Amino acid sequence: MRTHVNKYLWASILVGLAIVYLRGLFVDVMDVDAAQYASIAQEMLHNQSYLQVKHWGRDYLDKPPLLFWLAAAFFRVLGVATPVYKLPSLLVSMLGIYSVYRLALIYYNHQTARLAALLTASSLAMFVMNNDVRTDTLLTGFVVFACWQIAAYLENRRAGYLLGAGAGIGLAMLSKGPIGLMIPLVAFTGHAFLSHRYWAFLRLGWIPMLLIAAILLVPMAVGLYQQYGWDGLKFYFWTQSFGRITGENPWHNDAGYFFLFHSFLWAFLPWSFLFLVAWVRKVVSYFRGSDYGNASSEYISFSAFTITLVALSFSHYKLPHYIFVVIPFAALLTADFIAETIKNPAVTWIGVVQGILLASLALIATVIVVWIFPLHSWMIACLVIGFAVMSGVCFFYRHKELHLSSVCMIIACGLLLNLHFYPTLLQYQPAGRIAVYLEKHNIHPARLFTYRISSHALNFYRGTWTPVLNSESDLSQLASPCWLLIREDHLQELSKAYCYTIRDSFVSYPVTRLRIPFLNPKTRNEVVKTLYLAECCQGAENRNQ
Repeated sequence: MRTHVNKYLWASILVGLAIVYLRGLFVDVMDVDAAQYASIAQEMLHNQSYLQVKHWGRDYLDKPPLLFWLAAAFFRVLGVATPVYKLPSLLVSMLGIYSVYRLALIYYNHQTARLAALLTASSLAMFVMNNDVRTDTLLTGFVVFACWQIAAYLENRRAGYLLGAGAGIGLAMLSKGPIGLMIPLVAFTGHAFLSHRYWAFLRLGWIPMLLIAAILLVPMAVGLYQQYGWDGLKFYFWTQSFGRITGENPWHNDAGYFFLFHSFLWAFLPWSFLFLVAWVRKVVSYFRGSDYGNASSEYISFSAFTITLVALSFSHYKLPHYIFVVIPFAALLTADFIAETIKNPAVTWIGVVQGILLASLALIATVIVVWIFPLHSWMIACLVIGFAVMSGVCFFYRHKELHLSSVCMIIACGLLLNLHFYPTLLQYQPAGRIAVYLEKHNIHPARLFTYRISSHALNFYRGTWTPVLNSESDLSQLASPCWLLIREDHLQELSKAYCYTIRDSFVSYPVTRLRIPFLNPKTRNEVVKTLYLAECCQGAENRNQ
């Protein structure tokens, strides 16, 4: 009987995760970053300019090109659409999850390996990364793939793993720069030092591996040199990454040293607390337990997480998604701890604290569906409540397996996010609906302008750049008839130059910068803006407002 229950439970977990990830493919791309990257890939496809990256005709240097290359290639085969843009990153995420499993399998048993993959796949950061797709998604997948290949070579000495390791590092660097090399480097340096396997580490074929990585970087390097000269190469290999620590990079937000640690705590939900216990356990076991100097111990995950977090915390410019790359390593470290607690049940307080965390997630989900964005779909409600109930049942009746109740709860939250929260939230990013309106009414792309508004999502869904007017002088020189997207508080400026007819209106809010006044339904109308789609023509008076 228990075997059948296990089969149904695991089948439900896999189906729930599949729904979360697949539904996320169809959530609109969000301004600013994801929409900008999607529009760059779209332009790359149209212009057939793959080595020299442009953004609506202007040079673009900020990010390496792999995300744009993959998206453009998928656009060419499957057509330009939101799920097509996200699909390559989702596939690389699946590679990353499989790589976590294979990496864990080298040092642990099948149970721990499966747990490591499950924890990676069910972390909140993975849901977010595959919804709001940026370069971190590719970086994470290729970094952990490279680490699996390096570990496999260390243990098996097969040259084929060097090829895979070099490819993984090269692709990771093409995703987000030198950090794609630095994380595997610090992971295995720390592993060699802590496990006292110095000579095995030194015998690793670094030169052929790095040569393979360098060959993959050649097309990008050629494009950078053609476009910017040596300054482009310096920016990529130094300024954009290490320059954030030295201060040479002009981007500064001076977030505190603990900013990324705080970000990690929510990004790794629902496993954050268990990870903290696992991390402390690893440190204690090294200094006081049998792990000290044990060559069979695994310190790749510990080193990759700890050293990367410390290094990134010294950056002068930090955003929450910068720490997502360590999620697979945190999952491996936590899986080892959970596997041990299944054999020897943890003390009661660990279960109590994890139970409080899960109850908090359930409370937040309830606040969302009852207060922030009331839920009216019974189908979505049944799915979410079903997994929440499964979480409660597993917690009380299978309390030795905290991971089962935790994964059911985070699936409930993921379903709520991708089936309800994000689709409702993106009603306040009207780019897609504006594009549909323009296409439906056969409005020529060259006739649309925006006034003091810039939206990468609008450019992506229209398939062309929308000129932005930034002053009344620009507005007065506009040839009519034309269409203008304008905020309510600028209509008076428009009326001085043109007569106009309001054709449609849309509510707007920067959806990636959520604040309490917006989340509170009582104050939401005070912070949202109304955008008007106006048809303009020359005339002294305003015909219709």
